[in-house]
Amino acid sequence: MFLIELTLDRVFLDRSHRYLTARIEHASGETVVSASTKEPAIQKHLYSVTDVSAAENIGRILGHRCLQFGICKVFCYNEEDKDSEKFQVFLKSLEEMGIELQEPDEHEEPFVPGVNYETVAEHDIGVVPPTVDWDITRHVKDKFKFH
Repeated sequence: MFLIELTLDRVFLDRSHRYLTARIEHASGETVVSASTKEPAIQKHLYSVTDVSAAENIGRILGHRCLQFGICKVFCYNEEDKDSEKFQVFLKSLEEMGIELQEPDEHEEPFVPGVNYETVAEHDIGVVPPTVDWDITRHVKDKFKFH
């Protein structure tokens, strides 16, 4: 099993049918820097707010804002947008602004033999242990019959 260290800031490009929004998210899940075609200062300079040129410009603006905040390395992992032309142009414009796209270090989890019963639930095991219904008085009465 491989674990991914998520200590780097992550970059996202959110696309809707009306706007593009790019953001840098800290490892804690909080958005640190963002840029969107919803912003009037950006929107007034674009012909279309959802096309490839808009994605390129959002990448440039986000890259500039990242450098202002001191962010120079980000982690990009987005499988569904991997082949999208908008996403590729966006990433290329981030790199042109000096933002380094970096993969996080992967390390193998050390093997510990045995089962950690603190984390295993009954449904994980697959077999529910039988319940024992002991009525002690019935067994004692049968064993010791007094006449």
